[in-house]
Amino acid sequence: MSEPTEDKSQDALAEASTDRQDQGDIAADDAGATAIGHRVQAALEEDDDVHCTD
Repeated sequence: MSEPTEDKSQDALAEASTDRQDQGDIAADDAGATAIGHRVQAALEEDDDVHCTD
């Protein structure tokens, strides 16, 4: 994947939602996904038959 140009970056920033509710929803989704990932990682590490590597 190539680096975005400055113009493309500016366009993306201009099109990004500034709705605080939308931003909160995105943050909550990200936090939820991170929490699930940590729980899965912990469960895999506790399972003697499955070994997870980073």
